[in-house]
Amino acid sequence: MSLHQKELEKLSIVELEALILQKRAGEIDEKKAALKDARAVVAQLEADLQHLTGKAPSARPPRGSIRESILRVLAEKPLSIKEIRQATGIDKISPTLANLKVAKEIKQEGSRGAYFLAKK
Repeated sequence: MSLHQKELEKLSIVELEALILQKRAGEIDEKKAALKDARAVVAQLEADLQHLTGKAPSARPPRGSIRESILRVLAEKPLSIKEIRQATGIDKISPTLANLKVAKEIKQEGSRGAYFLAKK
């Protein structure tokens, strides 16, 4: 049995839990720092690409804006998925439509029909 194991056996449960929390907090801080560094690298790569190509990288819409865009266009009239894509300019909307159907915010006429806002 190593010295480290003997020391750990002498600690109380509360002290061991405190050690675990301290270690976990350190790991979280390390991951946050690594994420910050990775974001800085990505930002630099995007800037390099923009400089080389002369155009800005395509920006992903902010979270929630896809949902809001879909609801805004459906407020006007029922639309097919193709029409929703054209009206919003967003290609990948199927997962968002599925989430809105589950949340009962929108409904669909039949299995391939137009989508429309659900009445509340």
